[in-house]
Amino acid sequence: MPLQLTEYPDLDLCKNIYKHIEIWSQDKQKVKAYCDEALQNGSVKVSYETKGTVGRFYPTNIKQRLTATVMWRRLRASLFSNTEYDIDIVNCHACLMLGLVEKLYPNFDVKCLKQYTENREKIINDFDLKKSCPFYSKDKGETVTKKDIVKSLFNIMLYGGTVKTWAKEFNLLSSDYEISQFVTDFQTEIQAIVTVITCNQLMKQNKNEYCKYYIEQKRTKYGDKYDEEKLNIASRKIIASILQDFERQLIAKVIKYCGTELKTTVTAYCYDGFQVLQKNFKPEFIDNINEYVSEIDDYFKYCKFIVKDFAEPLDMSKIVDNKHFNMIDYKCTEDTYETKRQYFENFHFKLYNPPCMVKTSESEPCQYIKMNLFGSMYSNLYHTKRWIDKKTNEERTQEISFLNGNKKEPGWVKDPDMRTYERVDTFPPPLKCASNIYNDWSEFPILKTTLDNTADTSIIYKHFDLVSNNDENVKNYLLNWFAHMVQKPGIKSRVALLIHGEQGSGKSTIGEDLMTAIIGKTKMMVTDKIDLLLGRFADTRGKLLVCLNEAKGKDTFNVDNLLKDYITRATCEVEKKGIDAFTATAFDRLIFTTNNENPVPLEEGDRRWFVVSMDNSMKNNMEYFNALHKAFENSIVMRKFYQELMDRDIDLWDPINDRPKSEMAESMIEMNKDPYTCFVAFMLENYEEVIGKQYSGRDLYQKFNEFWTTTGRGEFKPNQTKFLEMVKKRKGVVFTRIANKRVYKFIDS
Repeated sequence: MPLQLTEYPDLDLCKNIYKHIEIWSQDKQKVKAYCDEALQNGSVKVSYETKGTVGRFYPTNIKQRLTATVMWRRLRASLFSNTEYDIDIVNCHACLMLGLVEKLYPNFDVKCLKQYTENREKIINDFDLKKSCPFYSKDKGETVTKKDIVKSLFNIMLYGGTVKTWAKEFNLLSSDYEISQFVTDFQTEIQAIVTVITCNQLMKQNKNEYCKYYIEQKRTKYGDKYDEEKLNIASRKIIASILQDFERQLIAKVIKYCGTELKTTVTAYCYDGFQVLQKNFKPEFIDNINEYVSEIDDYFKYCKFIVKDFAEPLDMSKIVDNKHFNMIDYKCTEDTYETKRQYFENFHFKLYNPPCMVKTSESEPCQYIKMNLFGSMYSNLYHTKRWIDKKTNEERTQEISFLNGNKKEPGWVKDPDMRTYERVDTFPPPLKCASNIYNDWSEFPILKTTLDNTADTSIIYKHFDLVSNNDENVKNYLLNWFAHMVQKPGIKSRVALLIHGEQGSGKSTIGEDLMTAIIGKTKMMVTDKIDLLLGRFADTRGKLLVCLNEAKGKDTFNVDNLLKDYITRATCEVEKKGIDAFTATAFDRLIFTTNNENPVPLEEGDRRWFVVSMDNSMKNNMEYFNALHKAFENSIVMRKFYQELMDRDIDLWDPINDRPKSEMAESMIEMNKDPYTCFVAFMLENYEEVIGKQYSGRDLYQKFNEFWTTTGRGEFKPNQTKFLEMVKKRKGVVFTRIANKRVYKFIDS
């Protein structure tokens, strides 16, 4: 019966742990694949199956990525020690063997095995190992202690092996250790136990299934050369399979019990144990499962579960975080194609849409490069091939082009396994990115600063008071707007801010200065040119915030529809010189600052703008602004303010419908009403003498143009015929003919 579990690693560590220098190069891709999946989904789902019908469970997809089951123990400790507990059977296989032999052969002498299960730590500590320890095991990839080596001896003997087998494995001489009488007796006793268990009729199915699996593996490996008649499966392999099968049965029962009865989330299967979430772990958990195990079967009566300490986590100061491709670093890597490729692909990949090569760095997430130019850029990259000359038995070397290779060994540009992506796009949280798309989103730089809850952020809130003109509702809306930006960067608010204030009032500060300190310059655009937002070669891809300073009606009224689309758009077109245009996700927010009374064509019922007119009382107050910018430059203060934004409860906040009323917005709406209606209203409200006065079409058209220049609403110049056709339909104007002349009169309606 397959098993499915969900692992919950530490997501903060998942961001870059694969860069740790102690993780072997051949494992880095698997570690990264695991971490990428965790970061994308918040967890990692793992399926397990047996190889055949007996034996242990094994993860089904470890070719693509690792799981907790097969991780190096220090890596596992790093990823899970803060989120999960490790539950383990003490001395599992020795206890299982003791239970098996006592149930199958109650009179069998198991004195040594029983002593080992009861006093394992003392027995291991008393073993006379004279070889200097600790020493580094390349096979294990870690430091091996005396306990590790001696424990291996007893594990080898437990499966019917000998002291000689152990000594050969660890390259030990007879002078490196001394064998006690207990070890000799233990070896003899276990070999007898192995013989009787593997020959027992109740174990026949286990034995047959294992042999069947073993034969299939050998056939796959050797094909027709494999001779089944010469098959000789060592009893130690059979007993290992039997013990692993009983181990799996017990763990499967306990996992089910944990979920159904104890309501504790099991996250990972670890052969003779498992992991559980810390958040729903209860103190009585271990006692409960041990009581349950004692009632299952006598086979398991010696098995006891404990909370096992994870191994020593990795030292995270040893993360090698290369921020850009560096020739010195390239040359310093191991001089093989695979190693050079691994380093090179940290910063380069091939892109299919648009077709080009891409170079990445911290300062420029994606640099698009034509394929022919790419080859020229890196024509100086080589790797060294080394081999032993069969005739001379001497080492030979050859310098091979990294990109182009040679006839026998194609280079990186023809490597079928080269790093490739369908396209580049940006997917901030909570958006998900498919594996065939390169996500160039990066975390906010402020997160590199450690949170200090004692930092003083009061001056920032004081400035929000000024921007909101001391209106608490407006202030809360603004804070929620910025909180939405950092909590849900991938979801557009679909509302732009328009901040009105006098020169020197600090109206651009909360957008330009405050947010640059939090989200970084690469996620910002600050400009006073609207063409950089709406022009053909405008490139706001990857920007989280765009600030247009000193917005004017003459710039915005002619592009009203484009501006409306910009605020709410979900995608944007990107056109770069020499590269085919492509579509990308758009999630940018917009802030306009202005001292103009009517900078955008705001209409009745508009849902795209939130307009505020700020308090100008601190205008040109250098003492105040020096203190404010000092706070912006203090990363500890900004880290605290960022956390306060993250902690704001905006789950029920609606950017559109929760906008407070704004007097300035009402004024702008009034100014932006239908031009013809506004003209008639203006004439009636400001000039009493116009009532009843007759105007020719030319005179009325001239009056309209004079009026329009005073509005500041940009260019609007309908021809005279269209103007007269529209204005005569407005209330307050009548049209008539006098002596075959068309005349227009204003009336008091």
